[in-house]
Amino acid sequence: MNDRAANLYHFTDTARLPWIIVTGELRPGPNRIGGFPDPDFLWATTNNRGDCTASCRGAASRGAWRSGRTRLVRFTLQQADFEPWSTIRGRYSQWTAEHVFKLEEVARRRGQVDFASWYCRADGLPLSRALSVETRTYAGSWQSLKGCAHVVFDGRPDMRGILIEGLIYSSTRVPAETNAYAVGQPISIEKLRGRSA
Repeated sequence: MNDRAANLYHFTDTARLPWIIVTGELRPGPNRIGGFPDPDFLWATTNNRGDCTASCRGAASRGAWRSGRTRLVRFTLQQADFEPWSTIRGRYSQWTAEHVFKLEEVARRRGQVDFASWYCRADGLPLSRALSVETRTYAGSWQSLKGCAHVVFDGRPDMRGILIEGLIYSSTRVPAETNAYAVGQPISIEKLRGRSA
């Protein structure tokens, strides 16, 4: 098996990235829609362009990405850290045949034709296991995310940010205990420094 075939990809965005950095790992998220088992799995795909079912590809996230309020984030991961969807779903009794059918049917309606690209794991994965992290704007290409800083806002435990290429991409948990985020326009670090001068 060549290295390319052994790689998997987990997609997210800059609204979720600061919260991922805080925990130090990629984690299965709570599933608040569709009546699927909770917590959900941590999902990855063999498709380096992403599957149409990834949470960062939903209508709200896609709109924030297109408008420049977020960036897409891609983690490159090792296949050995995951299990194929076709086998993992059978090991967790909370994933009934009805759940599997419903999830796959939703994916089919969104254009997914093959589920062999889906991989999962039931527990978190330390960020140290990631082979690389990349980011891109809607109109841009993938760039390595080596130098980014996690931003904490004074007096706002529900708000975090990430500094990429001179812009702070912020997100606020809404409400704080959910996996939903509100995002604003990115703030230029130079503009922010000008406010505090």
